[in-house]
Amino acid sequence: MCAGHMNLASEALAVGVALALAMMLAHSFVQIKDYSTAALVGLVVGAALHLVFEVLGLNRAYCQSK
Repeated sequence: MCAGHMNLASEALAVGVALALAMMLAHSFVQIKDYSTAALVGLVVGAALHLVFEVLGLNRAYCQSK
């Protein structure tokens, strides 16, 4: 795997782990019984996580490192 693909893979892994942890936290507050609820919670959690990354400056840091 070339260096560019390794960077992409490591970023995808970091975001995936952060999203998984955020979804586990959300699951403790929202009972997820079906696919539509899971999709809605996933959408809200994913958008919120993106905003958290933006506020913390992680998106800018990632873009500047490229």
